[in-house]
Amino acid sequence: MQSKGLIRFTAICLALACLWQLSFSVVTRIQEKKADKYAEKAVSTLLEGAEFKAVAEEDKAFYIDSITKVSNRRYLDSISAEKVYLNYTYKDVKVKDINLGLDLKGGMNVMLQVQLEDLVKALADHSQDPDFLAALSLAKSRSVESRDNFITLFGKAWQETANGRPLAEIFNTLDLKDKVTRQSTDAEVLAVIEGESESAIANSFNVLRNRIDRFGVTQPNIQRLGNTGRILVELPGVKEPERVRKLLQGTASLEFWTTFQYSEIESFLNEANSKLAEILATEEVEVAEESTGDIVADEIQAAGTQDQDEAKFRKENPLFSVLRPSGYSTNACIGFASYADTALVNKYLALPQIKEIFPKEFQAMWTVKPSDQIPGGNYFELVAIKNRNNKAPLDGEVVTEARVQYGEGGSRPEVSMSMNKDGAQTWAHLTKDNIGRQVAIVLDGMVYSYPTVQSEISGGSSQITGNFTLEEAEDLANVLKSGKLPAPATIIQEQVVGPSLGSESINAGLISFAIAFVLVLIYMVLFYQGAGLIADIALLSNVILLFGTLVSFGAVLTLPGIAGLVLTLGMAVDANVIIYERVKEELRAGKGFGKAVADGYKNAYSAIIDGQVTTALTGLVLFLFGSGPVKGFATTLIIGIVTSVLTSIFITRIIIDDRIARGKTVSFDNKLTRNFLQNTHVDFLGKRKITYIISGALVLISIVSIFWKGFTYGVDFTGGRTYVVRFDNDVKAEDVRTAVVNAFNEAAAQDENVSNSAAEVKQFGGDSQMKITTTYKIDQESSEVDAEVENILYTALKGFFKADVSLAEFTSTVDNPNGIVSSDKVGPTIANDMKRDAIIAVIIALFVIFAYIAIRFKNWTWGLGGVTSLAHTAVIVIGFFSLFSGILPFTLDVDQTFIAAILTIIGYAINDNVVIFDRIREYKADHPKALLKDNVNSALNSTLSRTMNTSLTTLVTMIAIAIFGGEVIRGLAVALILGIVIGTYASIFIGTPVMYDVVSAVEKRKAAKASRK
Repeated sequence: MQSKGLIRFTAICLALACLWQLSFSVVTRIQEKKADKYAEKAVSTLLEGAEFKAVAEEDKAFYIDSITKVSNRRYLDSISAEKVYLNYTYKDVKVKDINLGLDLKGGMNVMLQVQLEDLVKALADHSQDPDFLAALSLAKSRSVESRDNFITLFGKAWQETANGRPLAEIFNTLDLKDKVTRQSTDAEVLAVIEGESESAIANSFNVLRNRIDRFGVTQPNIQRLGNTGRILVELPGVKEPERVRKLLQGTASLEFWTTFQYSEIESFLNEANSKLAEILATEEVEVAEESTGDIVADEIQAAGTQDQDEAKFRKENPLFSVLRPSGYSTNACIGFASYADTALVNKYLALPQIKEIFPKEFQAMWTVKPSDQIPGGNYFELVAIKNRNNKAPLDGEVVTEARVQYGEGGSRPEVSMSMNKDGAQTWAHLTKDNIGRQVAIVLDGMVYSYPTVQSEISGGSSQITGNFTLEEAEDLANVLKSGKLPAPATIIQEQVVGPSLGSESINAGLISFAIAFVLVLIYMVLFYQGAGLIADIALLSNVILLFGTLVSFGAVLTLPGIAGLVLTLGMAVDANVIIYERVKEELRAGKGFGKAVADGYKNAYSAIIDGQVTTALTGLVLFLFGSGPVKGFATTLIIGIVTSVLTSIFITRIIIDDRIARGKTVSFDNKLTRNFLQNTHVDFLGKRKITYIISGALVLISIVSIFWKGFTYGVDFTGGRTYVVRFDNDVKAEDVRTAVVNAFNEAAAQDENVSNSAAEVKQFGGDSQMKITTTYKIDQESSEVDAEVENILYTALKGFFKADVSLAEFTSTVDNPNGIVSSDKVGPTIANDMKRDAIIAVIIALFVIFAYIAIRFKNWTWGLGGVTSLAHTAVIVIGFFSLFSGILPFTLDVDQTFIAAILTIIGYAINDNVVIFDRIREYKADHPKALLKDNVNSALNSTLSRTMNTSLTTLVTMIAIAIFGGEVIRGLAVALILGIVIGTYASIFIGTPVMYDVVSAVEKRKAAKASRK
């Protein structure tokens, strides 16, 4: 092998790079264990303390839990800016940790839709024009089925309903007078609306991002999805879904507030600090809208874990120990606090005894971003707001325009703001009375900026300057425009996974992965002896490279992703099997060991590359059209294909070549496997009529079942709400089904607007766990309806629990192991999108593979044979899911995961066809005068050992997933098992014979034409 030194060097560098990436995950686990030990130490110390002994017995469990959480959080927050690994802080290390999906970690996945319909209405000044309202209604109805965004649909609907009227008649409003004139074309008006909608979506995105930052979630993910107006939010570890729903869907309001200066508040802060020390010393605390226990637990914990000097200072200065006074006498910033302490500061200031110390107008608000005044980057500024009558002097509705521009020097961005007439008058008075003071710009209760007023501003036009980056200036401009861009975000898809189900998924996934991995290692050694051991070394290298690449790319590891990992193990072995079988053929041909190895690798390259490329292409289609866990599966599959090829080809070759250089050989078989499927002379083509009949019957049965019985669709494709409910004892599915159906029917009977209240119940895992799906009020996506559905379920199911369970315990995933352990909500729009994307994805995958095979083998007939084999396999697998749904003791739902399985089958099953076609092409070149039938049969017989070996290794891994991987991915594993078995059969008995028949027919036609000439 040429450039062996360079390849060895590259392999070592890649391995070191991956180990380096994985080291961050190891360091993260070490620091998290230290945090756990820190919390345990705090609890054990406090159990002996006098303060804790004074706590009522029934409250001690609450305090221990609170102290554990607070201690853990404080420890991790305290080291967030501390270097814990070389030059990396804990915060840096945590960012580089491997990302676990919600199905493994527990948490909440939410898809929000920014309601652009409300924006269009606002931009039209809520016009009641009949044509306008008709266009809005038509666009809204079409948005359920269409992939176009709402603005595009509205433009098309207007053309249909307005009878040639220009859009400018509707949008030539006072607020848009500078952008839309009577002469503006419809295209120009729509461009303006698009621009405004982009600002509204960007602002909604920023508001959501800042709300999530305040929620305190570790490793949250929030991203905009193209130009759809949809925002995806993933919150790992969240245990309070109802709180998250309210947080994400709440309306944000823009306000302008006058402020106090620090010098005006300083004396009150000092008095509050002293008073708070007295209060906490007696532990007689009443907290407005907050639990006393949180504060006392914080104080008990702090007293028990700090050294004596710190504890003394904290006891004497409880407020100043968490809020550092700013000392800026003429500034509205009165102090700084670390992120971990902001909640405690809020609780202190909310105490009635503390509130009465400050002026009645005083209200404290935090800045939305950390301060640049304190090193470490995790300190926020507390701004003193003047709130005279619970109403801001000025709100966002008066802002007509806000944009980024550059100052006189042209080097620093600033924000230009314009107001309407009423706003300009109020703004002039406000700025005149506050020269030299700050005016706070507040959105959603957070201070985005508090610029100093330099002079009275008349005319309503202002420039806000500061040390803004371009991104910060754009964010502030979007914030200022938010008052005129009312575009609320509503949840259209939601998934909640409880922590208990997440931990079970991790255990199931790791067990299945370990078992599959060990089985493959054993299989390779048993079948290929020394060469199998070398393949195992390559497989271990592959796992390191795969995980290292996943971490370095920031990819999310999901439960289907683990299935993808296991599948790549089988596929990695596939490449080694192809190589080893070719080497064995060369050895049987009488070649020397070194020459046999060189030729074996050389002749195997084309089949390996073709097979892996086709699988990668389907993985790419899956990545583009999938979402959530399915996208994680696709990511793992694609990365696994790349690492598998690298390790299978190069790592094994380097090791074998090193042995050759030392004058040693490698065994490729043993007595039992040496002649496995060798010297077979089966006339496969002669049996094709029989196999055509068998396959035709299976396909016919499948099609009849698909159209007659149909499928059990998952909530992904039907829309609805799905809940996995765990009971504290075994229950019967039929009893649960009767109770649930009756409950939803009764609820529907009381509401004349409900047209569909169907409910379905299936056993999910053991007898104590049920999966419940309902379409009750699916067209209503508010959190109130979510709560209503959960209440109906609770009423129907509470009698099935042995122990009494409250509604809060039934719906909460915080501490209760029973009740709703996971939930999914998919709105009708998302369901239609998913169904359409699934169909498109399958069609595209088949076309891509057809095109690749046709181009690669320079004949469309070869591509047709391959696609026929794949279509045959897919139809039978789909038919199986239709025919046996409700019969087998596990779910066979057709959902996104099932489509992922079908696409994977399409990508994987083509490998067998590619290897066979590659051998036929080789035989045609070596034996040009032989009959095509003889070359085809010879190719099928010579590749039979490879076909069976690769199928068996992959089959073993998937069986491990099906048995040990858990209920969530059992359907995926079953589909892949069927696909492997049927795909292997189809590649031999369907795809290749079809290719032969079509090629023969084309050649006969050509011969007939030639004879006529």
